[in-house]
Amino acid sequence: MRLKTMITALGAAFSGLAATTAAKAQVTVEGLEVIGEPVDRGIGFQPQATELMQDLVWLDTLLLWIITAITVFVLGLLVYVIVRYNQRANPTPATFTHHTPIEPDHWQEVAREALRIALVN
Repeated sequence: MRLKTMITALGAAFSGLAATTAAKAQVTVEGLEVIGEPVDRGIGFQPQATELMQDLVWLDTLLLWIITAITVFVLGLLVYVIVRYNQRANPTPATFTHHTPIEPDHWQEVAREALRIALVN
């Protein structure tokens, strides 16, 4: 047991030494321009040097817009449901608890068909 603990401690020490060495490798040489240097209060990607990185930044921006649209849509649905089904607009709630035609088994079939169509194409 002591040997295992000692080996673990030595491994941690050597990994710490390796991390320190890697950090010292980031020290800049005086007179050389550093591209992509961290900037205080900076946000976003470093300047793109290749066409591949430009495409990745474009994809990231596209995904941001798609996620934003989905979030706004879901927020709109939530607001609609809150306004539509609040206590003042609906003083007498419905008495049913389930809607058999759209139970989870049917939703699973819809998801299965969507996956089948996506995989065939």
